[in-house]
This record gives sequence, structure tokens and C-alpha cells, in this order.
Amino acid sequence: MKKTYLFTLLLTALAIVACGGDSPTPTPALKAKTVKNFEAPGDEVKYDPTTRKRTVIKERDFQYFNFSKGKKVTKNDAWDIGIKGTTIITNGGTSGKGGVKATTVAAIFDKMNSVPEGITLGEDTKTAYAINKNRNFKNRWYSYARGIISPVPGRVIILKDTEGHYVKIEIQCYYKDCPTSPKPGVNNAIYTFRYVHQPNGTKKFGASN
Repeated sequence: MKKTYLFTLLLTALAIVACGGDSPTPTPALKAKTVKNFEAPGDEVKYDPTTRKRTVIKERDFQYFNFSKGKKVTKNDAWDIGIKGTTIITNGGTSGKGGVKATTVAAIFDKMNSVPEGITLGEDTKTAYAINKNRNFKNRWYSYARGIISPVPGRVIILKDTEGHYVKIEIQCYYKDCPTSPKPGVNNAIYTFRYVHQPNGTKKFGASN
């Protein structure tokens, strides 16, 4: 009788362990990371108001960022984006050999839990960048008025990095420390942006803060 009782307890314990093994392991929510004061000055130019012609006096280098590493890198590394002034290039197409593709969409960053269906990611070309600067592109990430560059609310960059992983990016400001009233030409091209990098290759970002 005692042996039967112990055998029953053993079977019960095994059943509990087996049932517990079938329960899915909760997936941690992906957290947004913020990059503050990323300096990427544009070329120094001279503007002639009479001819409306801009002449480059000093050409500056792009500043590069890798999202899987979460840090600034050099052009010799596996960079994902390069920034100079208001220009953002991707490591793909005419700008690089990393196969990076991207686009800009109208969306709310915090509510975007996955890559939107139906969007097309593109590479940089000779006539337009994937993260658009072309005036004719929809959903341009910034506006320009009275000498001030302002990120347009509700613009999210979707990027597929050099490892084939998806990233959502929101540029929050173009001036150092994100002033409420920036001054034209003062502490500009110093970005603050946030992003969520999906490391497993799926299109799901999950919740972000």
C-alpha cells in the first residue's frame, strides 16, 4: 500500500513538471534606446543670395551608427546609417555594400509593435536616399521653416540592418540638448533619436518605452 502511494505521488509530480514545460516562456518586451547629442555636422557652405548658389567651403565626414551594437562606429565597420547635417545615408545601394534598406512612414513610434504590412524598403540611389531627403517623397522626417530644422511628429524610420534585423527609429531633435526654442545655426546637427532593434530577425518589436 505504501509503495502504491509513493508511486502515485511520483506520477503526480512528473505530470506537474510536464505541464509546466508546455507553458510558453514569456518574451521580454523590447525597450527603446535613446542616443543623445549625436554630433553630425554638415558641410560648411557659403551662400550667395544673389545667385542663390551654395558653394562648399569645407566638406565634412559622415558619422556612422550601428544598431545591433548600439553605438557610433567608423565607415570601416559594419555601419547601418551615416549622418551629415540633414542627410542620412544607409549602408546599401549607392551609399554602401551592407545591403541595408529603409523607408520613412507615418506612424506613432510607441504604438508600432511590428513592421507595417505593405511597406517597401529601398536602398539609396543616385537620385534619392532611402531615408528620404528628396522634397517629393512622402513622409519626409523633417520640416524647415525660418532657418529651423524640426522633426515632423508621427514619422518613423523603418530599417533592415546589415544583419537582416529590423529597427524602428524616431528622430526627436536636431539641436543639442533638445531646446524648446532652437536658434538657426546654433548647436545644430546634434541629433537625439531613439530606436528599437529586433535582434532575432522577426518583424515584431513588441512594447517599447
